[in-house]
Amino acid sequence: MKVVCIGFRAGSQSMKHALEELGFATYGMGTTVQYYSQLAAWGRARTHAPPELRRLLQGYDACTGQPTMFFPEDLHATWPDARFVLVHADPERWWQRYRRFLQTMVLLRKVGVVVPRLRAITSSIDGFLIQGAFAGCGDDPLAHQRRLASFYDRARAAVPPDHLLEFRLEQGWEPLCRFLDVPVPAGPFPHVNRNESVVKQRVGLAVLRDVGWLSAAGACLALSWVHPAALVGLAALVGLWVVLYRRLAA
Repeated sequence: MKVVCIGFRAGSQSMKHALEELGFATYGMGTTVQYYSQLAAWGRARTHAPPELRRLLQGYDACTGQPTMFFPEDLHATWPDARFVLVHADPERWWQRYRRFLQTMVLLRKVGVVVPRLRAITSSIDGFLIQGAFAGCGDDPLAHQRRLASFYDRARAAVPPDHLLEFRLEQGWEPLCRFLDVPVPAGPFPHVNRNESVVKQRVGLAVLRDVGWLSAAGACLALSWVHPAALVGLAALVGLWVVLYRRLAA
């Protein structure tokens, strides 16, 4: 591990694209939400961080966003030579994005009652964020912002100053490349996926894979009963699943 980005809803996807453009194989939340094994391993990391972090991040040069941001001390202890980038966002804009995220979580929990994959994802997010990092903050934006700042303070306390960079996306390539000692790319800094569409796409694909398995189970039941109405409904469900999966995977 060479680069660790600390930041939540502060351009994690842009940082992932930037680090990959600089040649760093980068772990992001899009990988976490795809696999049950990843979600379970991050749950174990809360109590057994060093071995789980080494296993989860094996083969990666960098990591960004959550859930890695919740382990600054363990990441530094495991990879003491890694450079830490503290990615900042405008506080008001950050709160507006996080509040929309909380509203979305209400819906996702309801859908997760019948979709196992989504239930596992929301359970992980609740454990790390709503019942974890931001527990007790209620609807107070200042309380949330102070709690977020505490993660930056933890990194500052754990990591030597010459291994830390305070960074905003609008600063572009220069300070980041100088800090990482890599050449500055010719193209513009990637300000992409401001609505974290990549993560949403990965979640959608993961959920649709589960729906596909549920449809297959429904097919077996429908065929066993040989009920025409059930077969028609199943065909419509499978057709919808194929269309949605292809659109998300495109």
